[in-house]
Amino acid sequence: MSGLVNNISNWKESFLRRIVRYFSKKPYVYVSGGGKIINEGKFLDYCSLIADDNSEIVIEKGASLINCRIVANKNSKIRIGASCTITNSIISATNGKVEIGEVSVVGSTQNHPTRIIVNDSLFSSGSNCKLFLDSAIVRFGGILNIGNYVGIGYFGDIRCDENVEIGDYGLISYHVNIYDTNVHSTDSGQRRDWITEQFPLGLVDPVKPKTQKVVIESDVWLGKNVSILKGCIIKKGSTVALGVTLSNYQGEVKETFVSEPPRVL
Repeated sequence: MSGLVNNISNWKESFLRRIVRYFSKKPYVYVSGGGKIINEGKFLDYCSLIADDNSEIVIEKGASLINCRIVANKNSKIRIGASCTITNSIISATNGKVEIGEVSVVGSTQNHPTRIIVNDSLFSSGSNCKLFLDSAIVRFGGILNIGNYVGIGYFGDIRCDENVEIGDYGLISYHVNIYDTNVHSTDSGQRRDWITEQFPLGLVDPVKPKTQKVVIESDVWLGKNVSILKGCIIKKGSTVALGVTLSNYQGEVKETFVSEPPRVL
C-alpha cells in the first residue's frame, strides 16, 4: 500500500513539474548516452529536446522554437539553421540526419503539427524555405533534398524511401503529395501477415517497398491537390495545374500539365 501511495505521490510531483515547466515556457531538455545539445536559439513556448545514443541537436543563433518536440537518437544529427522559426512541429531522427537551412519557417497548425520523421535516412532543406506541410517521412536510406526559397503549403505529404529532389524556388500548394515509393507492399498476402502481426498499430512495412527517384527541378509550380508519384521528372519552370496526378513521367522540357476536360456521363 505504501508503494502505491509513493507511486501516486511521484506521479503527482512529475505532473506538477510538467505543468510548471509548460507555463514558465522553459524547455524540457534530456541528454543521455553520449548525446549533445548545442543551443543558441530561444524558446517562445513549451518545447522538448531529447538527444541520446551519441546523437546531437544544434539550434543555431537566432532560431526560435515554439511548441516543438525535437528528438535525435542512435547516432543522429539534427541542425536548425540560424534565424529559423519552428512552430508546432515534431522533428525526429533515428540513425539519420536532419538539416534545416537558415532563415526558414517550419510548422503547421496546432491541430495538425508538421512532422519530419527520418529513419536511417537524410532530410535536408535549404535556406529561406517555408515548410507548412503535414509530414515528410524518410525511410530505408532515403535522401530528401529541398532547395532554397521553396514553399510548401498546408497538408502536404512527402514520402521518400529512395530519393526526392526539389529544386530552388519551388511553389508547392496545399494538399500536394510527393511520393517516390509505393509505401506498402503490393503483395496482399504479405500485407495481411504484417497487419496481423502489428495489430492494433497501423501498418509499417519492415521491408522497403518498390521505389523510383522523383525529381522536381527549380521554379516548378505544383497546384492544389497535385500528386507527383514515383519515377517522375518535372523539368525547370513547369506548371502542374490543380488536381493533376503524374506517375512515372519523365519530362524533357518545360511543360504545363492540366487535368482531363470534364465529361458528361
